[in-house]
Amino acid sequence: NIATIQSDNFAGDINGDHKLQITSDALDLRVDDTSILELKEGQSSFSTNVTASGNISSSGNLIGTINGGYF
Repeated sequence: NIATIQSDNFAGDINGDHKLQITSDALDLRVDDTSILELKEGQSSFSTNVTASGNISSSGNLIGTINGGYF
């Protein structure tokens, strides 16, 4: 058993610009060295469009914009 693996980044073999970056307060999924998804305690931030072919549900508040309007 391995109790702990310590690293600042986990990068792909093929393209070093695709990685999971670990910061002091977040997990940051990066593609072409651009943050796509950042996970922090109690929140997640997407820097790109999110699409779904089915329903999206939430047990909490949804905050965002659709076509320039807020919901």
